[in-house]
Order: sequence, then structure tokens, then C-alpha cells
Amino acid sequence: TLFRSFGNIGSGGHKWHANSIAENFAYKTGGDYSLMNAPIILQNKEICNLIKKEPSISQVLIKAKECNIALIGIGEVNLSSTSYLCGAFSEDDITKLNAQNAVASVCTSYISKDGRSVDTELSLRSIGVSLNELAKSTTIAVSAGKEKIEATKAVLKSGYIDILMTSQDMAEELLNMV
Repeated sequence: TLFRSFGNIGSGGHKWHANSIAENFAYKTGGDYSLMNAPIILQNKEICNLIKKEPSISQVLIKAKECNIALIGIGEVNLSSTSYLCGAFSEDDITKLNAQNAVASVCTSYISKDGRSVDTELSLRSIGVSLNELAKSTTIAVSAGKEKIEATKAVLKSGYIDILMTSQDMAEELLNMV
């Protein structure tokens, strides 16, 4: 079993950082893991492209696109989101994403309320894989918390997700919305 971690949001140490999750998951399942030690979002797309060409980064990105199973998180696009609170998103990023009707952040993709992928320059400044690049993978999304209901519903509408792992409260709320 091999697990990979793709980019981190913010620089502080937290149990929800991708590297910590990959290490813990591999440890608990007896697997191995690889890390991509790079921020997920940069301020400049030219620098982002240069970093993506670094062998240690490009090798992990290539392997990510070849994985059979992708375990991903669903994030919100607002000033309460983890991505904003950690400093990955600026207030301007949130404003621009909201102007494009984005309500969910998944990998390096942004999803509108109606489930459509939103094209944004933020994706050009991001190191990681998009939902489109995971098309060959069985994609398992993890989302919990009532604050993520709208984002989770949008991602489910997108058709990119094969399996949703969530809490009973969220599952009931999503079913009541159908």
C-alpha cells in the first residue's frame, strides 16, 4: 500500500495537514507513503510552474495521476474555511472565487453550487492535482460538519466523487435536501 500527500495549506503544524494525515494513515494500515513538500498555493503562477518541474515535486504529481484510489477532502470557499484561516487563500482569492459562484475547494479544483468546475487563475498558482486528473481513480471524498453542507452537495453534483465518507448528521441533512 502506498499513500501520497499533495501540498499543504499554511505553514503551522496541524493534525489536518496532508503530510500528517498521510503519515498517520500509512502507519495505521501498514503502508508506505510519499510526501510532496511544497505549498499548495503560490502567489505567482510562473514560480508555481518552476516548482512543479523540480524532480521531487514532479515525480509525486505524476504518481498522483496514476493512483487507483484518491482520498480527498472537501473544503468550503469562505472566510471561515481552513484554507483561508491557514493563509493559503487570501481574502481577495475568496472574493474572486465567490464572484465565480465557487462554493467548494477540492484538490486544486473549485466547484460551483450547481456542481460545475470553475476555471480560475488560482488553479494556475496551485501545486497538486485537479479532480479532472483523478478521473481514472476511485475518488473517495471526506467531509463533515454542517458548515460544509453546501460545498459537499456541490461536489456530489459534480460527478467527480465515487464514494462519500461523512458523519450521520451530514448524511441525514444531505438526504433531506434531495
